[in-house]
Amino acid sequence: MTTRRLELVRGLGAWASMAIVVGTMIGTGIFLKPAEMAREGRSVSIVFAAWIVGAILSLFGALSYAELGAMLPEAGGEYAYLRRGFGPVWGFLFGWMHSMVGRPASLSSIGAGLVRFLSFLLPVIAARSSPCTLPSQG
Repeated sequence: MTTRRLELVRGLGAWASMAIVVGTMIGTGIFLKPAEMAREGRSVSIVFAAWIVGAILSLFGALSYAELGAMLPEAGGEYAYLRRGFGPVWGFLFGWMHSMVGRPASLSSIGAGLVRFLSFLLPVIAARSSPCTLPSQG
């Protein structure tokens, strides 16, 4: 009896991969950050320059992950790359850090964006612009 090795289906093409990267990079940030960037940058050219630099850095990161994925075609992503490159301890530490810090931080930013968007529909949940004050006891 021969045993068959199970492998992941490698079915993502160029367009699907690009859509995942673009969706991940843009996320809710494109809807939440431009106003704050314009307020802090005070110049359209500075805001555009920041977006262009961010896009170039994201492109470098995406190309690095593409190269690593081609060199090490195994499941696990960053965990697998760190385990192979630096040893199992660093892969293990990354896995725990990602579970305890990375994912919750990502989910909290998505939640904050959702509440911010919902505040337009439900003004009752909108945050006050002034700091909270305690009622006077007099």
